[in-house]
Amino acid sequence: MREVVVVSAVRTAIGTFGGSLKDIPPTQLAAAVVRAAVARAGVAPDRIGHVSFGHVINTEPRDMYLSRVAALDGGLPEGVTAMNVNRLCGSGLQAIVSAAQSILRGDTVTVAETLKLRGYNTAAYGKWHNTPDYELSATGPFDRWPTGLGFEEFYGFQGGEANQWHTPLYEGTTPIEPPDEPGWHFSEAIAERCIDWIGSQKAVNPDKPFFVYWAPGAAHAPHHVAAQWADKYKGKFDHGWDEQRRLTWERQKQLGVIPADTTLTARPDSIPAWDTRSAGEKRLYARMQEVYAGFVEHVDAQVGKIVDRLEEMGIRDNTLLIYIVGD
Repeated sequence: MREVVVVSAVRTAIGTFGGSLKDIPPTQLAAAVVRAAVARAGVAPDRIGHVSFGHVINTEPRDMYLSRVAALDGGLPEGVTAMNVNRLCGSGLQAIVSAAQSILRGDTVTVAETLKLRGYNTAAYGKWHNTPDYELSATGPFDRWPTGLGFEEFYGFQGGEANQWHTPLYEGTTPIEPPDEPGWHFSEAIAERCIDWIGSQKAVNPDKPFFVYWAPGAAHAPHHVAAQWADKYKGKFDHGWDEQRRLTWERQKQLGVIPADTTLTARPDSIPAWDTRSAGEKRLYARMQEVYAGFVEHVDAQVGKIVDRLEEMGIRDNTLLIYIVGD
């Protein structure tokens, strides 16, 4: 039986509705709690594995990720897992209870663990940013690696970002060297590996379902893509970021992504006007956007390879695809 030990307790000041705390963002209050709790507990920040916060009403976009923002602003490492508990009443208490139950019962499982128990084969390819840094050595523990969380196969890298040409790869929990091949690229490699795995799985047991988590390094930094992909966008962003955000706003209205009467917000003061930049800066920033666009198209093409292979195998119509675009 696991034990739950409370090593510190802290709370923020409590104000009346619309009172003295009304101008302080909830994320700022939460970050103060994180810093104080860690300091009082005498625990090193890099030893914190999970953060759980309860809150009810979002006051700004950052509140939607309150636990994540509070963890980072409170000095915890980027790799820490953060969870929000949102209930009409008792969110704070429920956050504590949920965390304690997870420790006591060990009953929190991933979708991969659930599906594997239901007879699925499971595999994870690409970026895995869920294992704490202090658990990445050869001695483990490995229960928060992909293979410890329900995935029978893992091929990818650990952490938030990695070189896409010379990626520090893992196969399962074993570090391996990327192939010494000209033009080798991580996004292409995980697409090929995924296609091969699905093909092998279906060749051996055509009726057995599979679950694949495919998470490329794109479009997180570093933006690494062959020049021919970036060059396709040559000159398309020379108008600068001010005009680009206006064009994006117009396009989103046309597509119905945002209401037709949505007003374009003012440019943040922290971002200078495009017209104030020098000619050299404009060339640099335009090229950076070209590379980013090429990077995104390139990874989308790799997704297309996987989908095309599913079509060729005759299983596309019986496969649920969930496409999430992040950073």
